[in-house]
Amino acid sequence: MPDIDLATMSDTDIEEYARQQIAECGVPGEDPAGLVQALKNMAARDKALSDPYWRDLVNQEAAEIRMRGTPPVAG
Repeated sequence: MPDIDLATMSDTDIEEYARQQIAECGVPGEDPAGLVQALKNMAARDKALSDPYWRDLVNQEAAEIRMRGTPPVAG
């Protein structure tokens, strides 16, 4: 898989990339919806973590959770 930067890709680019990856795997008729959603989620996460405000907010929340001794909620 080529090195890509999902955070800079448009939704259309992500959808096309997902279709290309599925076709390269030998299943060109497969529905790309699941892969598209996963890639969009990864892109949103990358964008949020690259923003200092959101990164600091997440780190602050993680520190508070560690101090309380409460395991983070999965989900």
